[in-house]
Amino acid sequence: MKEEIRSLINEGLFGDNLLKLVDLCDASFDRHPSIYGSPSYIFRNLAEEYGGQGIKTERYETITKVLKPPILALLEVEEDGPPESILNRLDEAYRAFRAVSY
Repeated sequence: MKEEIRSLINEGLFGDNLLKLVDLCDASFDRHPSIYGSPSYIFRNLAEEYGGQGIKTERYETITKVLKPPILALLEVEEDGPPESILNRLDEAYRAFRAVSY
């Protein structure tokens, strides 16, 4: 499932993919809440912003440029690795999300 999440992120953070990503992250939540809960929250918020209508190209490009790397990095962390590693990746993802949030 992690590979499918990565693949969708790499395809693009647009409306349909965001909804699929929310579902996939929610389905993986019980396995590792700290890794999958935050991306689910971020993707859900972006999907709400898009509102089924899309967003301006410049905004989309900014979101993709800023959010994609830290979220992919979070998914790369070893689920049974040191908690500090997960926490550092979470911090990076939330900093990026805050940078693109209104």
